[in-house]
This record gives sequence, structure tokens and C-alpha cells, in this order.
Amino acid sequence: MPRLSLALLAFALLGPLARADHKDARLGYQIQTPKNWSEVPTSVEERWVVAKCTSDKSYFWTDKSTGWTNEHKPDMTTIAFVAEAVKERAKVEQREKKDGTKEVLIVYDSPYKDYEDYMKRRYSGGGWFVDKKEESKAGDVPVTCFEIKVEKLSYDGPKHILTWVYHLQDVDLAVQFECLESAWPKLQADMKRCLKSFKGIERSGEGLVQASTGESNFVAFDWDKLTPDERTAHKKKIEKLAQERAQKDLPDGWSAKQMGRFLVLNHGDDKFAKKMVERSEAVLKWLDTTFDFLGDKEYVRAPVLRICKDSAEYNAFFKSSDWSWNNIEVVTYDDNGGSTSYSIKNVISRLVDIWFQDRDRDLALGMPMWLRNGLSDLMEQANLDKGKLEFRTNYWIKDDVREVVRDGKALSPRQIMTMDAESFWKEWVNFQQGDALVAFLVTGPAGKSKLSKEFLPNYMKALKGVLAEVKAEDEKNGTLSNKPPSTEEEEDAQLKNQRDGIKKNQKRILDQTLERASAGWSGDDWKKFEDLYLKTFG
Repeated sequence: MPRLSLALLAFALLGPLARADHKDARLGYQIQTPKNWSEVPTSVEERWVVAKCTSDKSYFWTDKSTGWTNEHKPDMTTIAFVAEAVKERAKVEQREKKDGTKEVLIVYDSPYKDYEDYMKRRYSGGGWFVDKKEESKAGDVPVTCFEIKVEKLSYDGPKHILTWVYHLQDVDLAVQFECLESAWPKLQADMKRCLKSFKGIERSGEGLVQASTGESNFVAFDWDKLTPDERTAHKKKIEKLAQERAQKDLPDGWSAKQMGRFLVLNHGDDKFAKKMVERSEAVLKWLDTTFDFLGDKEYVRAPVLRICKDSAEYNAFFKSSDWSWNNIEVVTYDDNGGSTSYSIKNVISRLVDIWFQDRDRDLALGMPMWLRNGLSDLMEQANLDKGKLEFRTNYWIKDDVREVVRDGKALSPRQIMTMDAESFWKEWVNFQQGDALVAFLVTGPAGKSKLSKEFLPNYMKALKGVLAEVKAEDEKNGTLSNKPPSTEEEEDAQLKNQRDGIKKNQKRILDQTLERASAGWSGDDWKKFEDLYLKTFG
């Protein structure tokens, strides 16, 4: 009996226990994670993030200046920084298989050169600084240890970050713990215990690269020269890959199920998943019907709908995610807000982006702010609970716009449609007037006039023409490559360059688009159109 008591006492003195080891044979390491922390899936676009988990317990911080209390769950993230030499070798190691498809070696390709570069470019919490930095060892593995504090601009409270960067052969692995500064005294011992448990293990033989078919990671096509059927075939291959990647290594507690147009990855309530699918189907159906004139032969990829358990898991999933055209994931959680909740609004915004990107990629890249923002906001206000869109008046917007109309400060439709992004950001009422104009064109009394009823289709067709001219000029002068990209990264870089060209020419694009969309309109036509618009706020 005394021996048992001593054993129990010794057991208790160990403090919080870490759970089973997390192992990664490809990268060659294992490490313990804290007890009662849950694994979080990583985005398929976060190729450099190899593991992530969050605490099941929340901690709270109250802003003394506002009285608001914010919730935060500590998290643990493992980030891989592969040596440049390995990346270069992987880029040239490709071959053709017997079935004719290419096989390409893909690395854990990070856009960051090291952990400090990652922090400088990716941490969104605001003003951070390295409080301590020292060299150490975990067994035989050299380690660089960081303690980082985040104080300024951290909306959910001052943070403490503890990171150990393990220097393995050909790869640095950064294991980062992040928590509120107020929670740090309680959590630091367990976090350090986990970091000290790190061990190098024998690699599986796959090394730091993995084989993958060229069809999935290479975009060796000129989209402008493909037929719609050829684009459809390629989009379906990308769609299949995205679904396979999203389902791979799903953590415990997650399910994968095809529901309608969507592959649903669910860690929440089944009833909520069903309702979210119905709402999402209604959004896509409305877009199909309303903009049937746009890319009517183009295939829209079936999105992956990922439903997180709660807001903490949702936020952890997005912490370091990047944009990519190949990403068709729509991520949400149940915030108990109904069909116009914060979570469904984000879903609608993503579905709108995916739909337009697939129906007309160039148009999606060049859609002006008044139209892009207005369409999303219009749909976000709709009631989706009956499986279809039932538009409702946004009285907040209507009242604010009515006030500037009465004050004689309202923007005319022509001013709204030729306003660049920088001007839009100057006053919030500019966004509201843009939203009001889109609502007028889509659901309002604009239909009573033939000119205004046909305006939006004509505007989009005119916009396509102007964007095509700008793109051709950029390709001719060399600011935009006209060669098919060979990787997803090259494709995303080209799309970024195209967006930059659109931004540089936005005033010209806005002016010429409006001029062509209203070709044949007289001054009297414009007056009738604008009077009809302004009367909706009378």
C-alpha cells in the first residue's frame, strides 16, 4: 500500500500529461502533443504546414478599453522549411509513366525561406517581437528556440508564442505553440515538455518529396486556346484531386460524404450539414439561372464543403492559408445565426468566387468592386432556409443611402460604376451605394425598363471585351507571360500578375466598360435610369 501511494504521488507530480506521440515517417520525426488537444485538418493549400492541433479548453481576455471579452484556444502548429537544394532537385525529377501521364516529384514547398520570414510575412495578429532566441539541442538534434510576444494590434488579446525549430537533414521543422499571454504561466511547462519530447526517427524512404501525376499539379495548357469541353475535362481532374487531397488523413471524428453537388467533410452536427448543403445548392442554382449567358458551356467544379466543430477550429484551419485557383474548399461552422449568419455569409462569398472563376476566369479576376461586393452582399441578405433564394431588403443600407440622397450627396449610378477601389474605401457609404445599385439591377424596379433590365448582362459582356484587350496588351509587352504554366505555383503567380495588370488599368477598364455597356443610350435614357434608381430611396 505505501508503495502504491508513493507511485500515485509521483504520477501526480508529473503535472499535465502529454498524449500519444504524433509521428511523421516521411519527414522523420515524432513529438508528443498536450493532453486533451484535438488534431485540426490542414488546408490542401498549406503544403508547408504538416500538422496542427488545438486545445479543447478556451482562455479569455478582456479589453479594458472596450470591456469586450475575447475567447482564444491555444494551438500547436508544425511548419516545414525544405532546403532549397532539395526543391531544385525535385523540380527536375520528372518522368513519363507507361500510361502516358507525367509523374512529378513535389516537395513540401514553402514560400518562406525560414521561420522568421514566415512570422514576418504570415502572422496576422499584429505587432510581434522576438523576446528570446537561443540555440539548444533536443537529444542529438540542433534546435533554435524562440519566445515571441504579440502585443500591438492583436484583436483577441496579447499573445505568447513558443517555437522550437529543429534542424534535421534537408529540412527545418518549426513547432509553434501560441496562447494568450495570461494563459502562458499555466501552459508553458506542458508546452516545453512536448517540445523536449521531439525525436528524429527513421524516414519511410519517401524522403521529402512524393510522386504525383502531372495532371494534378501541372497546368500544361493554354486555357484561352482550349475548347469548353477540354477545359471541362481538365477541371474535373482538378476537382477529383482536390477531393482526394481534402479527404486524405482526416482526423478522428471527421466524416466524408457526398451530398448533392458537394463533398462534405463534417466535424459538426449532421442536421447543420444538411441545411448548409441545401443553402449552398440554392446559391449555385441562382447563379446558374441568373447568369446563364456567362460561360454557359463552362463546367463549375463541385466544391468541398468543410464543416468545423466550432469557431476555434475554423480559425485554426485558416491561420496560414493561401489563395489558389485550384482550391475549391468552402469552410464553415455553425454559429447559430440562421440563414444570414456570419458563417453562411462567408460560404456565399466563397461560392460566388468559385462559380465566377469557373464560368469565366478573366471576368472573375477583373470584376470591379461595386459589382463583386454588391453581388455577394445581395445574396448574403437572402433567406435560404427554404432551399431557394428569397431576397430581403437590407434596411440598414437603404436608410443610409436614403440619407445621402436627401442630403444631395448621393453618387449617381455612373459615378458608382466608374469609382476605383481606392475611392470606394474612403467612405463606407460608397460600399452601401454600390450594394444598393446591384440590388436595384437584380431585384428592384429596374426590370420595368428594357434598358435597365438588359444592363447587367450587357455590362458583363462589355467588361469581358475590355479585359481581353488589356490582357493581350500585357502579353505583348511582356508584363504577362503567354506561356502555359507548368505548376500550380506558376499558375497562381501568373494570375497574380494578371490581377496586378488589371489594377494598374482599372480606371480605363471601368470607363470603357460603362461606355460600351451603355452604347446607344441617350442623355434622356440615362436620366430615366438614374431617376428610377433614386426613387427607390424616396
